[in-house]
This record gives sequence, C-alpha cells and structure tokens, in this order.
Amino acid sequence: MSEETILALQQKLIETLKDTGALKSAVVEQALRAVPRHLFLPEEPLERAYTDIAIAVKRGEQGEWTSSSSQPAIMAIMLEQLELRPGLRIPAEPGRAGCGLFPHNTRVPVLHPILRL
Repeated sequence: MSEETILALQQKLIETLKDTGALKSAVVEQALRAVPRHLFLPEEPLERAYTDIAIAVKRGEQGEWTSSSSQPAIMAIMLEQLELRPGLRIPAEPGRAGCGLFPHNTRVPVLHPILRL
C-alpha cells in the first residue's frame, strides 16, 4: 500500500486513541507516529495492524497466544504514565532494569536509534 494509505490508517488510530482518552499528550502522539506498527506485524493486513487491538504474533501448540503486539491504547496509557519530556532517559531494556512494568526476566526489543524527544 502507499505511504498515504498508511498515514491515513495511522491517523485514524491516533484519533481513536484520543477519543477514548488513552492518548492525551503531543509527545506520546509523536512517539506513536514515529513507530510504524505494521513493520512489526508483517503477516497482518495494514487495516488490522492499525486497529486498536492486541494481535498475536506467535502461538503455542494448542493455538494459545505466546507473544503479541500490545493494544495501542495500552501502550499509549503506559507512555502517558511515564510523563515523557525532553532529556528524559529510559532504560533500553526495561525488563533488565527491573522497573516493574515488565517481569524481571522479560527482554523488551527496542528500536534503534532511540526516539529522541
């Protein structure tokens, strides 16, 4: 699909997150716009990738979810709670830092370079 279509789908998702109250600040909106969700969900149709739902990315032997892409609203809420601001330093691997958002043995992949506010 074209870049225009992707931007339109992304805009619709952003508007949904604002309407539900999950997305409140410009800095979190900027962060959500900077990460193209569909690149992490190559098997999903674009329309589904930009819907406010969690999506299974790996399943176990009985079809149970073993890994997923989190619901965008949940990610927006967590980012809002971080109270992001310019100059804020966030551990590259939150699970390794034992920050409480993730179990201590969870590794969280991080995009490189890190989004600068």
